[in-house]
Amino acid sequence: MRILLTGGSGFVGKQVLSDLLNAGHELVELRRVARTEPLQSQHQQAIIDLAVTQDFYPLMDGIEAVVHLAAQTPARGKRTHATSADLWRTNVEVTRRLGEAATRKGVRRFVFLSSINVHGHESVRPLKEDDPFDPRSDYARSKVAAERALDVLEDLPFVILRPPLVLGQGLKGNLGLVSKLARQGVPLPAVLPENRRSFVGLRDLSGFISECLIHPSAARQHFLVADPQPISTAELFRLFARAGGHEARLVPLPRPVVAVPARLARQESSLGALWMNLEAAAPAKATQLLGWTPRHTLESEVQHAVQTAL
Repeated sequence: MRILLTGGSGFVGKQVLSDLLNAGHELVELRRVARTEPLQSQHQQAIIDLAVTQDFYPLMDGIEAVVHLAAQTPARGKRTHATSADLWRTNVEVTRRLGEAATRKGVRRFVFLSSINVHGHESVRPLKEDDPFDPRSDYARSKVAAERALDVLEDLPFVILRPPLVLGQGLKGNLGLVSKLARQGVPLPAVLPENRRSFVGLRDLSGFISECLIHPSAARQHFLVADPQPISTAELFRLFARAGGHEARLVPLPRPVVAVPARLARQESSLGALWMNLEAAAPAKATQLLGWTPRHTLESEVQHAVQTAL
């Protein structure tokens, strides 16, 4: 299959790119910035530049499917943050133009990576795909708008994925930080009572994307994709520490100490948000419609992430 891929240089994208190439697909990769590293395969073609391309229709020649992973996250760098205009331009407008071009060209499948945070950054019960939107940040609002931009394209066979935090090789951001701290034996807070959060393994998310490209029942569906067993943030710290060869050092704290600042921040990307409850009733729909279940445990994904980071 000839696939147009965006976001191939990102945390999720690197795994997806590798898996698709290994499966024998031909990739046309759209990139936001020029890069000089060699192509991984003769079946990969780089086209520059995603950020400035206004018309994607000419790039759809011969394309059978699109995997759209590229997104602007709240943090643009170590010291700067994306504005709402930045988020809208990249996450909404690029998605809309890609979807419109794919519809005109008649692609067989369009897989879009959204976020569980379209439902909010906190849950009182396990979330389901038909739960209402409740975005609490500019980033989440941009993902909602992007989903709606695809929903109105009646002839587009899209698949929209809403993963929670992803665990796997190459962890960055807050999860990368806490992984490093836990492995170094730095004391970390353990909120009491312990929370419940859904996560998904990187390799399983990539595998699910591959499944959505070919399964006929995936078209025009929305999926919360997660490991079936939610865990607490404290348990995640324990997994990171054990993978590094020692026990976690946890400091018990009452929930309001971290919950109140997290709610005030209204950012699912804030470190305090890690201690909130955010649970998905997944992968129930994916299993029912596609017969898909995760192949890797969260513990094995953490071990894989730590081993490759050492």
